[in-house]
Amino acid sequence: MTDFKQIYSHQADRYEALVAREDYAQNLPRAGANLSVATVADNRQLPVSDGVADVSIAGWSFGHFTGWYPSTWRVEIEQAIEQLRRVLRPDGVMIIIETLGTGSESPQAPSDALAAYYRLLEQDYGFSSTWIRMDFRFESSAEAAALLGFFFGDALADHVARTGLTVLSECTGLWRRRK
Repeated sequence: MTDFKQIYSHQADRYEALVAREDYAQNLPRAGANLSVATVADNRQLPVSDGVADVSIAGWSFGHFTGWYPSTWRVEIEQAIEQLRRVLRPDGVMIIIETLGTGSESPQAPSDALAAYYRLLEQDYGFSSTWIRMDFRFESSAEAAALLGFFFGDALADHVARTGLTVLSECTGLWRRRK
């Protein structure tokens, strides 16, 4: 099983190389390309004042709670959603971005735990959802296998190397809710 904490803590450059290959068709505008991160923080304790943001976004992070905290993930996600809500102005918007399948042509939660999390967002927290394709494009199948393998595992890397893929489908879910 992939150790995402280790990747995020010690292989940031490699992870950045992977995500730089994603959404090559520009489904999400690169309007924020000149932004930088001033602080790294826990999603459950954001070092931001109350009511200062028009939009709060969590990208591909809350879903990890289902694996990192299998018995308390609902509580962890509740704390993280509360932080997204807390930093918003009265009519602000929360956006949560998560995977709906790497290597999938159509959207589907990659695990039962993520499916339960996505239902929680919609049924308990009132988020509405949609999805878009954010496919990866690599310079070569060797690059694809190397970058995908370290993050998604050997099975996907072997498939990409065997088939010679340089473009890999990625379905991405977008959940949205006003404060």
